[in-house]
Amino acid sequence: MIKFIGSLAVNNDTKIKQCVMYFVELACEYSFDEEIMRNFANELSMLFEKYLADEDTTIKVCAVKAVTAFLANIEDNTFLKNFSAILPVLVKTLIQAVRTDEESGRATIESIIDLMEFHPKFIKPIAEDLITIFTDIIDAPLGDDVKAISITALATLSSVDEVTVRKSDTFLKKSIPVLLKTLMKVQDVDLQEWSKSLEEEAISKKDPQSCVQDALPKFADALGTKFILMKMMPYLTQALKSNDWKERYGGLMAISQVSEGSSKHFMNDLDNLLALIFPCFECNHPRVVNAALSTLALLCSEFAPTIQIKYHEIIMKYIFKFLQEESYLKIQCTAAASITNFAAKIDEYEKEHKIMIRYAKDLLSILMKLFDKAINTNNYILQEDVLNAISIIAVGLDSGFADYYNIFMPGLKKLLVSIPGENEQQSKIRCLTIECIGHLVSSIREAPDMFISDLSQIFELLISVQNSPKIAFDDPEQTSIINVFAYISDVLKDKFAPFLDQIFPRLADSLKTEVAIIIQDVNNDKDEKDGKTKNILKVRSSDC
Repeated sequence: MIKFIGSLAVNNDTKIKQCVMYFVELACEYSFDEEIMRNFANELSMLFEKYLADEDTTIKVCAVKAVTAFLANIEDNTFLKNFSAILPVLVKTLIQAVRTDEESGRATIESIIDLMEFHPKFIKPIAEDLITIFTDIIDAPLGDDVKAISITALATLSSVDEVTVRKSDTFLKKSIPVLLKTLMKVQDVDLQEWSKSLEEEAISKKDPQSCVQDALPKFADALGTKFILMKMMPYLTQALKSNDWKERYGGLMAISQVSEGSSKHFMNDLDNLLALIFPCFECNHPRVVNAALSTLALLCSEFAPTIQIKYHEIIMKYIFKFLQEESYLKIQCTAAASITNFAAKIDEYEKEHKIMIRYAKDLLSILMKLFDKAINTNNYILQEDVLNAISIIAVGLDSGFADYYNIFMPGLKKLLVSIPGENEQQSKIRCLTIECIGHLVSSIREAPDMFISDLSQIFELLISVQNSPKIAFDDPEQTSIINVFAYISDVLKDKFAPFLDQIFPRLADSLKTEVAIIIQDVNNDKDEKDGKTKNILKVRSSDC
C-alpha cells in the first residue's frame, strides 16, 4: 500500500495528490501498523513535507489531515519525536489556510484538535503559537464557523496543556478579553419572540457567542475556577457596571458559566460579587434581568446556605417581583425555577433560620396563579418550573402544606389526566405532578378525612399510569407512584389494605427485572483538582 501510494506521488495532477493524502489518511485510520510505518518513516516524512509545501491550499489541508491521522496512531513517543520538524510547518499551514479559505482553515484546525487530544506533549513546542493563532482568529472579522472551531480548539488546548496556557501572557492579556468580548456580542432579537421561546438553546448551536458560553466551563474545569475567575474579574467588573446591556448580559453569563466550585475560593468575596449583580435587576432590558435571575439562582446553589441566610430578603424581593412579571413569560419561568435553587440546599438550616417558612404563604399564592396559567396555556416549561417550586416548598412546610391541599389538588388531578406522557418532557411533567400529589397527601396525614373524597380518583389515575405498557419498570414515574402509595398508606393506615391487591401485581413483575449494581467511590462527584461538587440546578442558563 505504501509503495503504491509512493508511485502515485510523482503525479502532479491535483486530484491524484488529493487521493494520495486520502489513501494515507485511510491507511492510518483503518489499518495502521506501527512497525510497518517505522520501516517507511523516511518515505512518509518526505511525502508529508512535499505536500505540506504544495502551492495549492487544498492539498496542504489534505496533507495536514493525513499527517495528523498518521501521528495520532503512533504510540511510541520516541518514534513520534522523529516527526517534530513537522510542527512549525503545521503552524505555517494553518495560518495560510485561514488566510486563503476559511473552510480550509476550519478543516485544518479540526485536524490540529485531533492531534492535541492524542498527543498533547508532542504539540507542546507550538502551544504558545496556537494560543496566538486561535485568539487572533476569534478576534478577526472572519466567518462564524472558523471562529467557533477556534474557540473549541483553545478550550481543548487548555484541557490538554493547562500549564502552558496558565503561564501564557497571550492567554491572560489577550485571549481572556477576546473571549469575553465575543460573549458580549449578543444578537438583537424581538423581545416578545425571545420571551415565548422557552426551550433551551440547542447545544449544537455554533455561533461564536454561544460557543464561548459553552467553552467557559471547560476553561474553568481545565485551568481551575479560582484561576479563571480571578483573571476574568477585572473585565467582568467593568462589564457589569456598563450602561451597555450587552456587556452586562455577557458579564452575567460569564459568571454563571464558571460559578460551579467558586464557593471554595470566593466565599469571602461573595459580598463584592453580589454588589455587582444586584444592580442588574434594575436594568430596563429583560434579557439582563433574566440573566441576573439565572446567575443568582446558580450562586444560591453554589454558596448555600451562606447566601440564603445573609441575603434572603433582597433575593426574595427580586424573585417575588419577577414571578409577577407578566410582560415576559421567560422571566416568570426563570424566577419560578430560581425558587428551587434557593431552597434546595437549606433544609438542614430551615429549622433554625425559618427562611422558607416566612416566604411560603406569599410564594404559594403567586405560584397558584402561575400554576393555573401553566395548565390553561398548556405550557410545559412553565408547568415544570412551577411544579418544582411547589415541591421544594412543600418539603420544607411538611404538614404545613395541608393548608394548600384544596387549592392545588384539583389542578394536579387535571394535569395528571391531561398529560399523555408521549415524550420525555411530558413524562417529566407527569412525574413532577405525581410527586406534588404525594407531598399534598403526606401533608394531611394528621387529617385523613381531607383525602377521602379524592382517594378513588387519584388511586385509579395512579394505577392507570402504573399499568400502562408504555411505562417501563425502571421509569421514574414508577418510583414516584410507589412513593405516593407509601404516603397514602401512611394516611389511611389499616384502611389501605383493600388497595394492595391492585398494587402488588405490578410490583411483583418489577421484581423479575434485572438489576444492575454499580459500585462507585463516594467522592466521585468531586473534582479533585478544584474541589468542585456537581450541583443539581433547575435554572436554564443557556437561553437567557
